[in-house]
Amino acid sequence: MNRYVLLIIIGWMFFLFSDAVTRLTIDKANLQSPKDFVVNSEYIVPVLSDKLRKKIEANFQTLMSDERNEDDSSSNWPTGKEQEQQSGELYEFFINDTKLILKAIIVGNSSKYALVERHDKDNSVNMIKLFHGQTVSEFEVNIDTRLVVFTNGNRKVILNMFHTQESRQL
Repeated sequence: MNRYVLLIIIGWMFFLFSDAVTRLTIDKANLQSPKDFVVNSEYIVPVLSDKLRKKIEANFQTLMSDERNEDDSSSNWPTGKEQEQQSGELYEFFINDTKLILKAIIVGNSSKYALVERHDKDNSVNMIKLFHGQTVSEFEVNIDTRLVVFTNGNRKVILNMFHTQESRQL
């Protein structure tokens, strides 16, 4: 009797272990889709949707255009109040009249950081490295590297920026 109970318990534990391994396995066929992420050892690189890429390119071309005047360029940027109210899952966001575009999230052995393209209103563009927990312009960087699977099968990597102050004096 005890032998059968022991076999049942061992069988049940084996089933739970195999189920856990199956859930952790990434379907490689899904990663080949151009809408998903390119996963390469330490690098998780978001592939932007066509709609978002066109929006970014349109804004970038407007900002870099020689024909634009100062009034037109400032109208493409959200107001200060709009910038403070950003929330959700964003690849492109604004902090104190600076546009930040998430390019990649790198997960190392001892640290987690995001490569972010920074666009200022004066048309300067550079790449910055933001570490998890770092404070940037009164915002705290929280890097979430989980793959969130939505019903359409796309995977997203999310960089959330949180205000470090509850109240802000203007």
